[in-house]
Amino acid sequence: MRPKLPTDVATAVARDDMRVLRTEHIDLYYPDNQPAERAYAFAARLEGCLTELRKRTTVASRGDGISQQRLQVIHPNLPFNNAFVNPPLAGDFFSVIPTHTTFDWSIELGIPLLQDYVACHELVHYVHFQQSFRFWGGVNRIFGHTVSQQIGLDGWFIEGLATYYEQLLQPGTGRPTWPAWTGAFHAGVAQDGISGGDLSDLNRQYHWGNHYLIGSHFVAYLVYRYGEPKLWELIALQGKSFFFPFIVTRRFKQVYGRTLSQLIDDFAADAKLRFPVREKPSTQHTVRKLGANGRYARALDGTEAVMTWAMDAPATVTLYSKHGEILHRVAMTDVTPPRTLAVADPRLVSGLSFSADGRSLFWVSIDQGPVYQAARLMQMDVTSGRIRRVHDDLSGQGGSISPDGSVYYFVRSDARGQALRALDLRTGTQRTLYAAGSNTQMAAPAVSPDGRRIVITVFEGSYGLAVIDASTGKRTHTLSFTGSALTDPSFTDDGRLLFVAAHEQVFQAFVHDLETGTTTQVTQVPYLALHARASLGVVRFLNRQGWQYTLDEVALPPPLPPAPAASVATLPAAADSQATASEANLSAPSSLEPGLQTNNLTNGPILPLPAPASVALSGVTDEPYRVFPELLIPTMRGPSLSFLGAAVSRSNTVRNGPILGVALLGSDPLGYHRWGLAGALQIGSYRASGAASYLNAQLAPVFVTLSASHLSYEQTVRNSVDTDGDGDPDLRRKSLVVTEQSEASLALGLALRTSYLQAGFNLLDDYQSDSEPPAPARRRLGGPSLLLAHDSLEYTPMSGPRRGFYTSLTGTVYPTGLSTLPFTLTDAAGDLALYSPLPFSKRHTLSLALRARALFYDDPSVRLLRVGGVSAYGDSLFDSPAGRDADWFEGVPQSRRFSEPLRGYETYSFLTNQIGAAQLQYRYPLIIDAGVASSLGFLPSFFVRQIDLALFGLAATTDTERPKDFARLVAGGALTLSTRFYYVPLSVRYQLAQRFTDDKALQHTVALGVGL
Repeated sequence: MRPKLPTDVATAVARDDMRVLRTEHIDLYYPDNQPAERAYAFAARLEGCLTELRKRTTVASRGDGISQQRLQVIHPNLPFNNAFVNPPLAGDFFSVIPTHTTFDWSIELGIPLLQDYVACHELVHYVHFQQSFRFWGGVNRIFGHTVSQQIGLDGWFIEGLATYYEQLLQPGTGRPTWPAWTGAFHAGVAQDGISGGDLSDLNRQYHWGNHYLIGSHFVAYLVYRYGEPKLWELIALQGKSFFFPFIVTRRFKQVYGRTLSQLIDDFAADAKLRFPVREKPSTQHTVRKLGANGRYARALDGTEAVMTWAMDAPATVTLYSKHGEILHRVAMTDVTPPRTLAVADPRLVSGLSFSADGRSLFWVSIDQGPVYQAARLMQMDVTSGRIRRVHDDLSGQGGSISPDGSVYYFVRSDARGQALRALDLRTGTQRTLYAAGSNTQMAAPAVSPDGRRIVITVFEGSYGLAVIDASTGKRTHTLSFTGSALTDPSFTDDGRLLFVAAHEQVFQAFVHDLETGTTTQVTQVPYLALHARASLGVVRFLNRQGWQYTLDEVALPPPLPPAPAASVATLPAAADSQATASEANLSAPSSLEPGLQTNNLTNGPILPLPAPASVALSGVTDEPYRVFPELLIPTMRGPSLSFLGAAVSRSNTVRNGPILGVALLGSDPLGYHRWGLAGALQIGSYRASGAASYLNAQLAPVFVTLSASHLSYEQTVRNSVDTDGDGDPDLRRKSLVVTEQSEASLALGLALRTSYLQAGFNLLDDYQSDSEPPAPARRRLGGPSLLLAHDSLEYTPMSGPRRGFYTSLTGTVYPTGLSTLPFTLTDAAGDLALYSPLPFSKRHTLSLALRARALFYDDPSVRLLRVGGVSAYGDSLFDSPAGRDADWFEGVPQSRRFSEPLRGYETYSFLTNQIGAAQLQYRYPLIIDAGVASSLGFLPSFFVRQIDLALFGLAATTDTERPKDFARLVAGGALTLSTRFYYVPLSVRYQLAQRFTDDKALQHTVALGVGL
C-alpha cells in the first residue's frame, strides 16, 4: 500500500491543522494558518474555471460515469513548485495545488505566480478525466475510481489540452500566448519540422517537454482549423469507448474526418507555412553556442557567467573573462556529502547576478531539502571558482546582489503572499522593502549599478515593471506596454532599464531611460531573446536557434532625448485574448527596427487583461477537517478472480479451482489513514483467504505500514506411477494437496533528501500438506530488518547517471524462536556503485558496481544462498536456468528462499553462503528518440528511446579467505533496446557472456524488462 500524497505534501498536511471549504462542486482542503479570504478567493477561481469547462462538456453524455462528481482539491502550505491531478486509479481521484511557489514560472512560461493561474490548468485535467461513460463509467460509479478512458489519449493531448486552456480561461496569460513559448516552438519547427514521435513526452528535444509544447500547438491547430467543440466531441467519444487504448486514431477520424496520422501530417505542413525559417540580422553576432536551456549574467567589467544544461551534458556554471577566456567551469551538482546542491538545473535557478566589482556571483537555486524543496542562496567566488551555500532557504525567488555585495534582494513567498526583501549577508537579518497586495505578484528583482533603485516584474492583472527605492521601499515607477508582455528586467551599466517585451509575438530586448522616458528597441531576433544583460557598450542575450540556445550580441544604443510624439513608432496591440501562436502570422517583417523608439511604455497603473473566469460563491461551508466518517467509506470496492494455474506433464497432472474474492480500499481525503480489506474463497474447496493492510501518514515524513494476509487453497494431483518397473506408468494415484501461506509485516519508512531508511518486521508461515522429509510440512521465517540507502548522483537525460555514487546496506535477523530453522540466521548485504564520465564524448560512462552478501549461521554444512539462475534485468525469453530448485535447503519457505543474481550466470546457479562481486561496465547510449502517435492504425503509440551498448567484466568469489580458489570470472557485452508501447515501458536485452570458470560456457540470453 502506497501513501496517497508525495512525502513533502503528506508532511505539510500532517504538520498543519487543515480545514475543508465546501462549495457547490468542490471540496477544498486548506491549512488553517492561511487567511480565510485567500482560500475563498481561490475557491471562487476554481469554481469559475470549472463552470467554463463544464459548459464545454455538453456534447458528452450525462447521468452516468464520473462526469459530474465533486472535485477534491488539496491546497497544502508548502513550496511544492508543482501541481498535479491524480487520475482515477486505485480509489484515488484528486488534485494537489500548493498555496505558493518559489519557482519563477513567469519568464519562460508566462504563468503569473498566483496559484489561481496554475489551478485552471489542473482543473482541465480533472474535468477531462471525469469524462468517463458507459461500461467503464459504470465501473467507476459502482466500484470506485478505477480508470478513465481518457488515459487512452496520449500525454501530448492530455497536457496539450490543459496548456491550451491556460490562455482561453485566463486571457492574455499562460504558455500559448507567451512569446518565449511560441518562439521556442517556431525555432524548433523551422529547423526540424514535426513528426508523430515529436509529440511524445519521452522526446528530449525541448527542455519543458515536447508533449506540452508541441501538444499545445497541435490542440490549437485543431481548434482554429475545426473549431473548439470538436475537442470535446473527441473527448466524449473516447469516454464512451470500451477498448479505450486502442483504435484511438479511428476516433479522430470519426470526429475530424481525418485519422490521427493524417492530422499530424496536416499540422506539420501548416506549421511549416506559419512558422518559416527566419534569418537573424547582420547586426546580431553569435558569441558562443549553449545548450538546451540556460541562465546568463554579466558584470560591469564584462565578466560573464553562463549556466547551461543540455540533453547530454550536466548542469554547469562557466565563468568567462571579458575577453572570452574560460576562467572556471564547475559542475553545479555536488556528489560529495554533505552535498551543497543535490538538485542542479538552470530551469530552477533565479537571481543570477554579479557584485559590482565582479568578484562574486550569486543566485538562488531550488534544491531538495531534508523534506521540503529549499531555495538556496549560492555564491561563487570568481577568483577561485569555489561555490558555497550562503543561506539554506530564502523561501522565495532570487533577485540581485547590491553593488557592494552586502545585501541580496529577493522575493519571499508564503501562504499569506509575497514581499520584496533584503538579506544582509553580514548579519543574516532580513527586512521587508515592499509588501505586495493580494492582487500583486512579483518576480526577478534587479538592483541598479548605484544601488539606489530596484526594478522588478509585477503582475497586476497584466505584466509590468515596478521601480522601487532601495532605501525606502517606495514604488516610484510602474511601467507597462499596453497589451504586450514584458519581463526579465535589469539595469544597464549607465542605469537605463533593459528588458524583453513582445513585439509582433516575438520577445525582443528594449532599453528604457527613466530620466527622459524614451524606450528603444535593441534586438531584432528571428525567434526569441531572453536574459538580456548589458555592459561595455553591448547587450548579450540568449538567442533561440532550433532546439538550442546561443549567446548572441548586439550594440547597446546610446541614450536618446525624448522623441516628439508624432514621429514615434508604437508597438502593436496584443492579439485577441483567445488567439494562439498557431493563429498568428509570425512571418511578417517587423515594423519597428532596432534603434527606433516607442512611446508605448507608459508610467502608471497597469491596464489589466480581461478578468479570468470566477464566480460568486454561495451555499459555502467551512469547517475543521475531520477524518471520520469518510475514512469508513470504501473509495474502491470490487470483486477479484484469480487462477493458480494448472500443470500437465507426462507423469502428473495438477488441477485446482479458481479463487473468487472481494476487496475494499479506503482512505480519508488527506490520506492520514489508508486501509484495505480483502476476502476470498476457492471454488470447490471452499477454503477461505483474506488480507488486511493499514498505512498511517500522521507522522510524515515517517510512514507506518501494517499488513497481514492468509492464503489457503487446494490442488488435486494425479501422479502416474510405474509399479512393475518396466518403464511405463501403469497406475494413477490421486491426492489432495493443501497449501497455506500466512504473512504479517510492519514497516516504518523515512525519506530524507536523497537518503532512505526503512525498519521493519516480517513473519512468514508456509504449510504444504504433501511435503516429504527432510522438508517439514510447516516452514516459518521471521525477524526484524533494516535498510539504508543513499543516492549521490549527477544525471543527464541522455546518459543517465554519469558521476557520483549509490550505496545501500540491508540486514535481516531471523531468530530461531521465529523460524523453523535450527539456528539464528543473519542476512547482510551491501552495495556501492561508482559512476564516472569519460573523455572524448559526453554520453559514455564507466561504472564500477561492488556487491557483497553473506548469510551468517552456525551450521557450516548448510548452503542457503543460491547464486545465479536468475536475472536482475528481466525475464529470459528463450532459455531457462538450469536446476534452479535442485538441492535447495528445504527448511526455508519457498517464497522466501535466498537468491542472488550474478551477471553472466543467468542460466547457471550454485549454492553458497556468501558472495562478493565487482563489475566494471562501459556504457554508450545510441539516442534514437523516434516514434509514431499510432501503430498500425489501431494500436496505441510506440516510441523508441535508445539502444544502450554495454561492455562488462565481472569477478566474484564465494570465499573471502581464499578468493582466487573460489573465483567466478565473466566478460561480455549487451545491447538493450528501450521502447515504450502506450504507457508501458519495455526493454529488450540481448547479452553475450563468456564464463571463464565453472562450465566455461558462452551464454546467449534474450530478456524482456519493464522500465526504461
